[in-house]
Amino acid sequence: LYYSTGGASGGGGGGGGGGEGGRGENGGGSWTENHGFLSSHLHECDWGSDATSPNDDDDGRGIEGKESELESSIGRFFGGVRCDVVVADNRDDDGGRRHADSPQRTVVGLYLDSNGLDGTLPFREMAFGLPRLEYLHVRRNNLRGAAFPPDLTTRLLGSLRRLNAGDNDLVGSVPECIGNMSSLVELDLSRNRINGTVPSSFETLTLLRSLDLGHNDLSGSLPSEMGEMTGLERLRLGYNRLSSTIPESWTALDGLRELHVQSNELTGALPLGGRSGAWTNLEALRADRNYFRGTLPSELGAL
Repeated sequence: LYYSTGGASGGGGGGGGGGEGGRGENGGGSWTENHGFLSSHLHECDWGSDATSPNDDDDGRGIEGKESELESSIGRFFGGVRCDVVVADNRDDDGGRRHADSPQRTVVGLYLDSNGLDGTLPFREMAFGLPRLEYLHVRRNNLRGAAFPPDLTTRLLGSLRRLNAGDNDLVGSVPECIGNMSSLVELDLSRNRINGTVPSSFETLTLLRSLDLGHNDLSGSLPSEMGEMTGLERLRLGYNRLSSTIPESWTALDGLRELHVQSNELTGALPLGGRSGAWTNLEALRADRNYFRGTLPSELGAL
């Protein structure tokens, strides 16, 4: 959504493209580019519409330049907002159809990495204002407060597929009801101050491919139930205070390509010796700076 070069107050400066510079705090007056951002007369899916012309050669567009402008199978993405077209079911309170279903644009993705945002994550507001949100990227900001609402429900976060909130100042624990986020494909909460234990309910997230909880303050045991997550490809739990063995059940993670458990307090032996063909797709293993003992499994030579 572009970045601000000065204070949050408005006053005359000015973004172009239909923006309303001078509307006060966060009104867009000090934003270096403002293609309708927070405009009262433009739908959020139209932000940056003037700048997405194929003939526009400006290399300074969007959060990451031209790479942030794309067309994909799920809709249009520009300047931090990705939209899709959905068909709304327009029915009256009695269930009768008022008029034919009509296509409506809706926000399905927010990409706000590296913007200096602070405050807390407004999960409840997003649940009601952005009910179809699938992608939320807020990495490398100054966000603080709880990483998740205490009463996490499918209503609040059930549509999210990718949540990346790494490199912030989020606190609290990952609740067991994380299992309600059944659509999750990627979860990254690394480099925060998350505490508590790793929830066993992760096993219910059958679509999850990447989980990064590294560089936090997690403690306790590695849940054996996570051995059921056979679709998991990347698991990063390094730089915490985890203090169990690596469960034998984890050898069933046949799709695992990357496993990071370094800089914890893990004990015992690597479980590879207990199952032939375990972790055959593994490309990166970090297990240094723990308290493992015993000999190196011969199976390491087959990885």
